[in-house]
Amino acid sequence: MFFWLSLFTLLAVVGSFFGLTYLTSQRQKEYDSLNTQLAQEETPDQKALEASVLGYRQKLQDFSKVLNAHTAPSRFFASMEQLTYPNVYFDNLILNPLGRTVVISGKVDSFQSLAKQVVILKNAVQVFDGVNLAKIDMGSDGKIEFTVNATIRPDTIIYK
Repeated sequence: MFFWLSLFTLLAVVGSFFGLTYLTSQRQKEYDSLNTQLAQEETPDQKALEASVLGYRQKLQDFSKVLNAHTAPSRFFASMEQLTYPNVYFDNLILNPLGRTVVISGKVDSFQSLAKQVVILKNAVQVFDGVNLAKIDMGSDGKIEFTVNATIRPDTIIYK
């Protein structure tokens, strides 16, 4: 009888060992699964931080669009200062930055000076896409009055 009791106890201990080993491995798998699931879920702090970052990203993109479309007409005036022939006086300038057009009216002493000024403007391809001498009149003071229509290159007035 002692033999059977010892054999039964031995089988119970070996069975318990394998049973507990199996249960331990099952709980370890469940633990690993829950850790993976928890790592994938976002916490409220992470969600708030992500929303904040996305908000700043959108603001930067909007600012970039505004900056790329920003016109700086002062750049055009700096160019015109360099392109003005001596004895040519501009008395009216209408600049349309959105339409990229300019109408320039002025006075000059001679037709030769006017011709040179128009050639200078036409050769300024870094500033103008097209230049057209629209009007020529003899003024009451003996000076030649003129009007020039021109199309401005976008990079002349776009702020970069």
